[in-house]
Amino acid sequence: MFVLTTLVLYYPFIERQGMEGFLQVLTRIFPVKRGLFQDKVASFWCVLHNFHKVNTLYDQPTQIKMAGALTILSCIPSSYYLYRTPNPKQFLLSLFIVSLNFYVFSFHVHEKQIILPLLFFAILILEVRHFFSITCTVANYSLLLLIHLEHNEFAYAALTIGF
Repeated sequence: MFVLTTLVLYYPFIERQGMEGFLQVLTRIFPVKRGLFQDKVASFWCVLHNFHKVNTLYDQPTQIKMAGALTILSCIPSSYYLYRTPNPKQFLLSLFIVSLNFYVFSFHVHEKQIILPLLFFAILILEVRHFFSITCTVANYSLLLLIHLEHNEFAYAALTIGF
């Protein structure tokens, strides 16, 4: 079913432009040409760059492999624990942890990607109410550069004070 749905979604691009249209969609989904990180997004790679210049020491295919391997490795503990103790709460916690790992370790993260982990965390608000405020405040801080570039400091202050 998944393969059929994927083919239906990609059919218009493949029909009009052939394999080039399909590859163009993939490069939009996976923006590898932009580099490992950009605009000082709060990711592992941006912090590591201060100590070890990954962008200059390794070529792009190696950077992609490093980011992919680290992302997958960081997701294994939560996924294994979910496999060992499956329940709805653990499923939502695992979604939060895996999506947060993708934000921290994946290749070329955008600032707005922090919203996905917060979505899963918000669903668990009754379970994690003591940590919710600080998590949202830290997530808002990671959006600060984007908010500043778009001149939305008032909205940032309202969100931060609201939590």
